[in-house]
Amino acid sequence: MSGIPYLPHSAEDRRRILDAIGAGSVQDLFSDIPPEIALQRSLDLPDHLSEFEVYRKLKAAADKNVRGVSFLGGGVYDHLIPAVVPFVMSRSEFITAYTPYQAEMSQGILQAMYEYQTLMCALTGLEVSNASLYDGATAAAEACAMALNSVRGAGRLLYSSTLFPQTIEVLKTYFSNIDVDLECVQPAAGSGALTLDAVQPRLGKDVAGIIVQSPNRYGCVEDYSGFAEALHNFGANLII
Repeated sequence: MSGIPYLPHSAEDRRRILDAIGAGSVQDLFSDIPPEIALQRSLDLPDHLSEFEVYRKLKAAADKNVRGVSFLGGGVYDHLIPAVVPFVMSRSEFITAYTPYQAEMSQGILQAMYEYQTLMCALTGLEVSNASLYDGATAAAEACAMALNSVRGAGRLLYSSTLFPQTIEVLKTYFSNIDVDLECVQPAAGSGALTLDAVQPRLGKDVAGIIVQSPNRYGCVEDYSGFAEALHNFGANLII
């Protein structure tokens, strides 16, 4: 047995694996890492600590970090994870030791999504609520597709330049081979936030809607008062 816990490869096993991939040693597998940034010593942890003791030492080290408030924008800000989330996700109905398409996990996730969508509709008064999209940029593209499909004859889609850059790139990719005009709406110079005055001249019967966000890419909280009414007058959608 090797000296590495949980890896039941003998010295001969490791030699055959290295020979098969053309490496002289295990260290050769890390040759792309510059020596000046590679750790040249063992981790500074005492031997024979329990899992609880290791976590306690790591937490003590992490607590030495100075926590500040981020004003970087672009989504780099503190995120609150409600205490109920890890509790729910640790239940056996929602996670198993097997593959994610196992019936137990699929049924648990479907139930969680149903409960979430029901709650969102109750809180917001919306008729429908979606879930299960992988990331915000993908969700934004799907929302824009729904807007286009819901407005007959619409061929234009407006988006705010204050969206996250990755969201804008996904939108451009998503609609690149579709006969849809993506139009960027800029905020007033120096404001960092979109205004209704900048949007209204762009509206028309061929507009499916506009997609905006708050806080925006600059970390600004935007005020969208009156946006929905102005868009609905043209049969268009407001997507946030």
